[in-house]
Amino acid sequence: MTNWIIGHTNRFACAMTQRSISNLMSFVGSSDFGYFWPQGVRKRRPWEDPQHYLPCRPLTYLEHMKTPTLIEHQEEDHRCPIEQAERCGRRSA
Repeated sequence: MTNWIIGHTNRFACAMTQRSISNLMSFVGSSDFGYFWPQGVRKRRPWEDPQHYLPCRPLTYLEHMKTPTLIEHQEEDHRCPIEQAERCGRRSA
């Protein structure tokens, strides 16, 4: 939720997100259970309907994120892979 909130408001002076999901599309292929996740929640896989996923992923709103944010992930966390943090950290100044 932290990733989502800072993409929609500049209300907070700072934020911290831990083991978060920033891109639902890549999460499906990089998490240990991500491949099966859309069957129960989204009903469609990202490659079947990418437009369905775009409004739901915090990364879509990266250009609106102005809040300084500490992103914490663990390399051996296979449920929320570090790849999700690395995507958020690639913001251009």
